[in-house]
Amino acid sequence: MKSLRPCRWLALGMIVVAGLLACAQPLSASEEARKFLDGLRELMYFDTALEYLEIMRTSPRADKAFKELIDYEAGVTLIDDSHMGRTTSIREKQLGKARQRFNKFIAEHPKHPMASSANFKLADLLVERGRIKVDQAAQPDSTAAEKTSLNAEAGKLYRGAQKVFGTLEKRFLEEHRKFPKNIDKNNTKKIEERNQVRRNLLDSRLALASVVYEIAQTYEPGTDGNKKNLTDSAKKYEVLYEKYNEMLAGLYARMWEGRCYKELGKTKAAFEAFEEILEQPGEAPAFRVLRNKARVLSLETALLPKIKKYKESVAMYQAWEKAARGDEENSVEGLAIKYLSGEAALAYAKSLTKKEDAKTSKANLVLAKQLFKDVSRREGQYQKKAKIALMNKLLGGTDKKVEPTNFAEARDRAQDELDRAQMPELKPEEAAFVRAEAVKYYRMALRIKTDEVSVDQINVIRYYLAYIYLISDQVHEAAVM
Repeated sequence: MKSLRPCRWLALGMIVVAGLLACAQPLSASEEARKFLDGLRELMYFDTALEYLEIMRTSPRADKAFKELIDYEAGVTLIDDSHMGRTTSIREKQLGKARQRFNKFIAEHPKHPMASSANFKLADLLVERGRIKVDQAAQPDSTAAEKTSLNAEAGKLYRGAQKVFGTLEKRFLEEHRKFPKNIDKNNTKKIEERNQVRRNLLDSRLALASVVYEIAQTYEPGTDGNKKNLTDSAKKYEVLYEKYNEMLAGLYARMWEGRCYKELGKTKAAFEAFEEILEQPGEAPAFRVLRNKARVLSLETALLPKIKKYKESVAMYQAWEKAARGDEENSVEGLAIKYLSGEAALAYAKSLTKKEDAKTSKANLVLAKQLFKDVSRREGQYQKKAKIALMNKLLGGTDKKVEPTNFAEARDRAQDELDRAQMPELKPEEAAFVRAEAVKYYRMALRIKTDEVSVDQINVIRYYLAYIYLISDQVHEAAVM
């Protein structure tokens, strides 16, 4: 997680204040707090967002409405933070904390309009835990038996979530039927309560379609189980889009329908769905995020081995880069767009073999290297992949590096080498050499550590050393770590 120093607090505060001053209408205390919180989460400063929520618990600048939602918002923040590509144990710890926060919110505010949404989030935690199992199964060092077991565990979690989502859908539908068809327009509280129930109902229906997609991931791609669940999920999304095509949630259904087509190999239908989303008007942040998510999926599809739309992907990035706003480039979606565009630029450069294309090829190599560098500096899903990509010889990955001079540099070098050892194109003897380099720098980090280095940091290095020794059949060395 990212935490901010006081100067960054000040800088962020100035950004938010500027945004508030730009508003046509003055914001309430709750709206101000919400805007600042959303800004922190958008920048992926999740540690700081949690700190901010605790400050607001006793701050006179937050009203009662916002304070009541603090534990709920903390739970949401912890879920977002669990997506940052860390170790399994850290992800599970974050999800455990999120569950505690949602349970606390429900216990203290059982009749709050957002209590039902908190129950929904608790069900969604089952899906998150299932994703962790699927990610573990996909690791290259997982045996066939482990993959089967982990995917079976994930399937069980997903089906448990499916059952809960079905129950919630029925509950929300019953709650919605209790509202009169016509509500006095001056009764804003009742109107908001009805709207929240409608949102909950639609979210539960989207979740029911999405969990079928997740179940598909527990089967090997192309197998009957995988294709059946992807097809069923696409149909559910299609129904939702037809019914709610003028709502943001309906547009998400259309985008995710395209994702199913992508994985089914129906790339023409996938591109049509993504293009439909990319053509949606509206500059509100929610619509921009939606379009950026669609760009990510479109780029993933364009980079498929059977598609290879590298030139078009680079052009898509260049158009997006010119139109990106604020810190959009460093958002979760922005980093994905940059990484995938880097892959496209590198692949496009490789495809240009004619002499007259040398200038274009070089320009794309420069672009790829810059994009991978940008992503490698930012914590997230693509950071590790970007670091590995920078090791490519075409991008200068064989350049001699300066030896580390402190604990952090040695630790980071060791991690880079360990990441590199997992590159699939390496021969066994090459991977063994790179792992030896990782051991060298991990041991260097332990040797030059200072008193400021925490026990937790040292234990992480010991864990990685033990891991390398184990996969290298050096059992005795692993045992003494």
